[in-house]
Amino acid sequence: DQRAVRSLTYRLLRAMALPMLALAIALGIGGAWAIEESVESVNDRILGAASPSIAESLTVEGGEISLKLSPAIFGMLESNARDNVYYSVRHRGRLLTGYADLPVIAGSELADTEVKFGKAVYLGRSIWIVAEARRLPEIDAPVVIQVVETLDARDRISKRMLVALALLEITLMGVAAVLVPLAVRWGLKPVSEVR
Repeated sequence: DQRAVRSLTYRLLRAMALPMLALAIALGIGGAWAIEESVESVNDRILGAASPSIAESLTVEGGEISLKLSPAIFGMLESNARDNVYYSVRHRGRLLTGYADLPVIAGSELADTEVKFGKAVYLGRSIWIVAEARRLPEIDAPVVIQVVETLDARDRISKRMLVALALLEITLMGVAAVLVPLAVRWGLKPVSEVR
């Protein structure tokens, strides 16, 4: 009788193990995707706020484009935890200000206030670029503002969150491995008593 109950217990545990493992894997994949999306979204919003701020500082004086950059524009991007930030402002491909050797992801084909994101490599490091076009009075083609950020901080944040997710999954699987057999035995106790 005891052998039959034990045999039934092990069969139930084996039957439950695969679906629980599949569920844990699915939750892990979903959690990893959610973490990546969240980190990208938050950082894109911060980076994306810089290009309109630079665009607002563009003026036209005597048919010439001038730029009065406020230190506060880049102050919002800077912190010890964040990466290097670079920028460029171009009109018809000609550099007006910023870093001349930055990769260009968009030219004057962008419509007014259109924003484009892209990935590239700069100085041997992966970067994320936001480009925004602005039309100015008396200027024939839009001015393209690019703000660039290296990706090290994003990667660090993602990795930390993924490690935390993995530790949580391992803990939950460990707790389940201990509690499920106890629950099955407890649930089968009346069957054992009836036998």
